[in-house]
Amino acid sequence: MSTCFRFISLFVVSCLCTSVFCQRNSAIYTVVAPSKLRPDIVYHVSITVHDAPSPVDFNVQIFGTNEDRIPVSVSKDLHLDPKLNLKSAFQLFDWNLVTILGNNWTRGITVRNSTKLTFEHKSYSVFIQTDRPVYKPGQLVQFRVIVVNPYLQPRSSQFPIDLLVKDGHGNSIREWKEVYTTNGVASVDFILADRPVLGDWAVHVNVEGQKFHKNFSVAEFIMPTYEVHIDLPTYTTYNNSDVEATITAMYSYGKAVKGEVTLTVAPRTRYNKLNVRPYESFQTKVRIDGSVTVYLNLLKDLSLRTDFFKREIEFFALVEEEETGHKYNTTNTMWIYDKGIKIDLIRTSETFKPGLKYTAFV
Repeated sequence: MSTCFRFISLFVVSCLCTSVFCQRNSAIYTVVAPSKLRPDIVYHVSITVHDAPSPVDFNVQIFGTNEDRIPVSVSKDLHLDPKLNLKSAFQLFDWNLVTILGNNWTRGITVRNSTKLTFEHKSYSVFIQTDRPVYKPGQLVQFRVIVVNPYLQPRSSQFPIDLLVKDGHGNSIREWKEVYTTNGVASVDFILADRPVLGDWAVHVNVEGQKFHKNFSVAEFIMPTYEVHIDLPTYTTYNNSDVEATITAMYSYGKAVKGEVTLTVAPRTRYNKLNVRPYESFQTKVRIDGSVTVYLNLLKDLSLRTDFFKREIEFFALVEEEETGHKYNTTNTMWIYDKGIKIDLIRTSETFKPGLKYTAFV
């Protein structure tokens, strides 16, 4: 029975790989290769022959044109035994590769099949670093560009790069043409205007037609954020319900916050299906300069009644900064008990044995 091959389909296989299937009767061959190519990267082509009655000879060719439109190609002759897989490597250079082509001769029959490939002209990696993520109007912007090859080696300083800075509206602000790197690094700086366009700016880098960019922000001055804390005793009792609540407000860099704090204290409601009277709450507003201590008597100020059960008390502090009016808040809780004695049962054994003494520790 003679064997020949017929083109069936193109499909994507893991990591954007392109495969070509051809068959007649029960004979099938498969060509699997990446659909994207990059210069100076080894390109692998895998060929498998299924149910062929005899060995198959393939000629695999990759061809295209370079930047000067000059035809270039590389090819290999492969000999495959039936039911075996053969993987071949091609060393590719800076070519504009577009197709992959395979030939097969079996018992005098020749088959030509090809598929389109995508060439990605990325032969360098570019890292753009700025000295800060956010800038204020009038500040100095410093950034550097690091260019390395696929082996992470610095790019040759003989070839310049182009740099461009665009504002938040996409307008070109500064441009540096033919900047030469030193050991793959180019450092540049410029000063922002007093009233620049606010928003996301971008540094654009052009390396032999390959383009890269990195964003940074230009924004008005914003006061640093601050944190609010409430320091409370761990517990108190009904017969001694005097409490000191210390509210602290500090900037992230350690400076005290000046303004006003509103402290609200109220019992947390217990779960109950019956409607109960609303609890009283206590609220006071005082000046704060970094920290302030508020004194209160829970039993009196919250109109609490002595109870056998513990009750949770919630403290809510809202601090308003005097210069900007920015507000931050925090919450903390403490418990009030019937007595200042806590009894714990120390677990010694989880089982009881009939007729034996059991010892418990309190």
